[in-house]
Amino acid sequence: MQKASDIKTELWNTIIADLQKTGWAITSKYNGFDAGIDYDALTLAKDDWKIEFVWDNWSEGEIICSDEISVLLQNNYSLIFKSY
Repeated sequence: MQKASDIKTELWNTIIADLQKTGWAITSKYNGFDAGIDYDALTLAKDDWKIEFVWDNWSEGEIICSDEISVLLQNNYSLIFKSY
């Protein structure tokens, strides 16, 4: 598994929107009282793949995914992933 951290909120949201346009679907979403204000989390899935997205207002966005998906996201969005 790989993790990218400190992703600016605007880019984090853009990545989610772009993936949804290519067939990725939200399979779970945080629905707490502070969703989108202090904290947010969701999972996108497509075929047998899944990507975890976590956001908070202190450290902004994180993406956790497989090695294969991290390479694609790194190339498309200039993210830096580290082993998780």
